[in-house]
Amino acid sequence: MNVIGIGLVTILLSIFLLLKIPKMKTKLIPKDELSQNGFSIIIPARNEEATIGKLLSSIMSQAVQPLEVIVVNDHSTDRTKQIAHEYGAKVVDNPPLPLGWLGKSWACWNGAKHANGNILLFMDADTWFTEAGFLKAVHFFQEQKKSILSIHPYHQMKRGYEKLSAIFHLVVFIASGVTTPFGKKRGGFGQCLICEKAAYFAIGGHESIKGEIVENLALIQHASSKGISAHSYSGKAVISMRMYQDGIGSVWKGWGKSFASGSTRTSFPRLVMIILWISSLFSFLTNRSSLEQPYVFAIIYMILVLLFYRSLKDIGNFTLLDASLFPVHLLFFFLVFVYSFIRTFVLRNTSWKGRSITISKQKDG
Repeated sequence: MNVIGIGLVTILLSIFLLLKIPKMKTKLIPKDELSQNGFSIIIPARNEEATIGKLLSSIMSQAVQPLEVIVVNDHSTDRTKQIAHEYGAKVVDNPPLPLGWLGKSWACWNGAKHANGNILLFMDADTWFTEAGFLKAVHFFQEQKKSILSIHPYHQMKRGYEKLSAIFHLVVFIASGVTTPFGKKRGGFGQCLICEKAAYFAIGGHESIKGEIVENLALIQHASSKGISAHSYSGKAVISMRMYQDGIGSVWKGWGKSFASGSTRTSFPRLVMIILWISSLFSFLTNRSSLEQPYVFAIIYMILVLLFYRSLKDIGNFTLLDASLFPVHLLFFFLVFVYSFIRTFVLRNTSWKGRSITISKQKDG
């Protein structure tokens, strides 16, 4: 197939798979219109002294305050626990990790057991609320009347290497099933989850997926199998995050620890579509006939750049220049995925934040 044929296939797949990035409605409402149900914010934290202060500060600055903020100190060796106390958070020391559990799920589970609110809001320590973000999230959750709401925080990046997360974010959204014309906003993102406490414990909470690396996606899929409604959205203008700010190695390890495992949680039809899409992008970029039709190649390339930018701008502070460098992002994605595949399915071992995760035994030790 020549460059025109491959290019058209790639464009059509890109449009179909990335037709929409579902965003939360962010209108403000008077505080007294909110339900009086208490919200418990639960933050699993392991050596998060560099980030947790920003999250706790953003919570304190909100016009509407949660019932409580629970920081689950997961055996941190830095100042995480001290910083949490300084901001007035309720600190729970995570018990020793039992056999069969992974660390984050164990921390979330123990945080939920100490919560007094009717609504649980799980947040990673590298996230934070925007101005009035908590009010917007609370209102949106109550308005949607869903038992579970999964939010992908808007990715704020400051250094060039952080932008290498671009393709990973797109694949995560596609895999969740929320971006296609037939998507129903179901899926799961790992950084932020809001759910009714009663529904959480009714399905067994994080205990039900205690050995899963991609915990929130597994939890939502488990909830859906039990008839619990769950929806997923981008958190633009509501909740932000900054991932992997410790150098390009943190980007590599961060995505590499779980991405291959996450592919096993993706439905087979969507997995096939993602493989076809990635393959078509590589085929278009390496097609020899592009040398004979450079103007056609350039036109198709620019269309793909605009399609990438259209989606990426709602996921993080990606620029048009970042989108134009999608071949670099694609190559990085491929290399990290191969690394993740080898660690997950060949070596069956990976690590994160000082913990070794033995995948064959599904434990975090």
